[in-house]
Amino acid sequence: MPSTVETRLRCPLCGQPATATIRWTQRGGAPHAEVAEFRCPNGDQVDAETVREIIGAP
Repeated sequence: MPSTVETRLRCPLCGQPATATIRWTQRGGAPHAEVAEFRCPNGDQVDAETVREIIGAP
């Protein structure tokens, strides 16, 4: 069953505090992070792969 969490991190573009909504699922029996949304106060857009790298997700 998927689980959704909100994670706080720093925006890699501007350094401001940001949040990412992560949906954890199972893929082939292993946990997998799907980035549902990334929110930066400056409106910066960051791709899902970068967010996964920042939070150390598979």
